Amino acid sequence: MKNESQRTEDTYQYVPILQSLKALLQHDDILAQVFQGHQCGTGRISSFTDAQLYNDHEFFKRYPKALQIYLYFDEFKVANPLRNRGEYKLGGFYFLLGNLEPKYRSKQHIVQLACLCKVTDLKHYGLEVILARLISDLKTLETDGIEFYHDGRKFHFHGTLALVVGDNLAQHFMGGFPENFSTSLRLCRFCTGTNELVKTSLREDDFTWRNQEGYNEQANTVEVHPHLSSVYWRETAFTTNQLENFHVVCSLPSDIAHDLFEGGVVSVRLAIIVCSLVQDRHFSLKLLNERIEQFEYASCDRSNPIPPMPEQIAQFKIKSTIAETWLLMRMLPLLIGDKVPEGNDVWELYLKLADMVECICAKSYECGEIEYMGEKIVEFHESFHEVFEDTLGAKDHFTLHYLKQAKLFGPLSAFSTNLWERKHNEFKQIANRSKNRKNICLTLATGHQFKQYLQFEKDQLLEADVEYVKGNAVRVQALTDDEQAQLQPVLTGAQYIFKAASCTKCGVKYSCGCAVLLSYNNDQYQFGKIRSVFHVNGKDLLHCTVLQTLTYVRHYHAHQVEESPTSLLVEVEKLLDYHPLGIYEKDNMSLIVLKHFVSADRD
Repeated sequence: MKNESQRTEDTYQYVPILQSLKALLQHDDILAQVFQGHQCGTGRISSFTDAQLYNDHEFFKRYPKALQIYLYFDEFKVANPLRNRGEYKLGGFYFLLGNLEPKYRSKQHIVQLACLCKVTDLKHYGLEVILARLISDLKTLETDGIEFYHDGRKFHFHGTLALVVGDNLAQHFMGGFPENFSTSLRLCRFCTGTNELVKTSLREDDFTWRNQEGYNEQANTVEVHPHLSSVYWRETAFTTNQLENFHVVCSLPSDIAHDLFEGGVVSVRLAIIVCSLVQDRHFSLKLLNERIEQFEYASCDRSNPIPPMPEQIAQFKIKSTIAETWLLMRMLPLLIGDKVPEGNDVWELYLKLADMVECICAKSYECGEIEYMGEKIVEFHESFHEVFEDTLGAKDHFTLHYLKQAKLFGPLSAFSTNLWERKHNEFKQIANRSKNRKNICLTLATGHQFKQYLQFEKDQLLEADVEYVKGNAVRVQALTDDEQAQLQPVLTGAQYIFKAASCTKCGVKYSCGCAVLLSYNNDQYQFGKIRSVFHVNGKDLLHCTVLQTLTYVRHYHAHQVEESPTSLLVEVEKLLDYHPLGIYEKDNMSLIVLKHFVSADRD
């Protein structure tokens, strides 16, 4: 690309997506995931392939084993942000094979680099120029597909761009929608509601969803009358719409990480709730900070502790990271719930907010549970408006569309940008090590691809990396009688067994003392407390004390449990939910707070 003003060559880096896909598919475990395909008839919405967009998509009907490409875009800096050097602000386009089960997508080497460019070049030349080669390759993937040989067999796959993932600014940039959410006439990429209607309307039925026909008609209108671009969108060039099987109107899912936790609904509304409780003299911000400092986290919650809060009402804002804000919302009742009387109107708002977030963050739904989530979203916004008479912001409005989006895309937690943003750290590390800024995009892309090459040399890309703490071989006779009794069916005469204090599997750590979710019986969750971890015949087994669930304590948004004399041995893969949970003591009660809603009959 020629920059006439500087008489220099502007460059960007593109990693051919067709070659990357062939390299991925040379691994048996990746191929197995693609051939596993869509499991019909479960009656649940657990992934994109269970949702409406996939099942109504003509391309995926024609090619059931088609490759599903998730494209991600975001801007990031690789230099000290205090220097404010714009030339080191980069735009990264990554992609992920959506055919993989969600539990495998957390591995960073599974996320592939597609394109890397300077943001200044992206703004100057536009998406159409920067993504020209990517779009060309995606068209080839749609029409001709890719062919390759593996273990002497010939394979042929078609594929297409299924979704574009990113935060709101990135999504609106990719789709050509307004990027100024405060002044734009129509600020939502999902509906045609005006700015004024968005601020006042609390129900999704008050809005008309965008459709492809209306979008294309408006695009033609803006092409003839460019001055109308401020009414409809930012620009008239919509690169990804050049693909036959993709359209931005129905393929830009929400990012709950930013909608809720980073400057979103939770951080803003929770700050208002806390300030209101402080002004009503239920507790002080100083007391809140003291309890935050003294709080004893369970091992599963220890990695992102809650930071201190400002101690002046006028300055109180929640500016924590996504993980820290999520943890603050879950732990708030354990921190100061005892200072707030039951039935308090403002505290009820917090409980409704916690209910809403718990439903939104679920990993799997039935249709009725999606409707329940929609009800909880509307209930919170209506109650909050009734108490504080506050208008809705853009992110509040986006949550009103979550009900339809969950049906369209599947669980929105699968499209959170947490996973993708961690990829930025790889490039920042390469930049710090190289000390080379002359052609920063080339340096980073080359370093990244060398690292990917080392990963691709492995026979298996998806194998679980299991780490054990304080693990060693123990004589079976040295185990407790209860442990021996539980392990008897799997020992098969072995004299020694591997025992550990904890194990980390697929990025999730299971430690002694934490709780796991075993089942759902008699309208209550059944928890177990991990006593020890065993590895037998390639399986990771948790020896648990069964916890009897006494009741759900709404004021603390937690389940009260107590230990029972019963124990059992459970395989990690057969847990009702794979997230370990902390057990906390409060007011002489043992309490467990869920991270997200878990369906009673998960597959």
